[in-house]
Amino acid sequence: MEYTVNKIQDQSLGFNITMQHNGKEINFNVVCGSNESEIPDLVAHHISFLESPTPTYQNTTQAPNLQTVVEQQQALIESLTARLTALENK
Repeated sequence: MEYTVNKIQDQSLGFNITMQHNGKEINFNVVCGSNESEIPDLVAHHISFLESPTPTYQNTTQAPNLQTVVEQQQALIESLTARLTALENK
């Protein structure tokens, strides 16, 4: 894997990478945590990201109808209130 590394001005560990990927020239930036020896792994990670399909998520559950939830909660409150009243009256 061949690429060109150019230091980004005012960034002590920031580098711009230029390379060919799938017949196109691409540019991206990497920021090293410790030193320049991390660049090959950062480039490999970026290329892996480009080659991996983007995950898609399907929301199979529907949000509950809020009116139904409110009615259920109100029924529960009324039931509990009735039980408390019955206990108090004993």
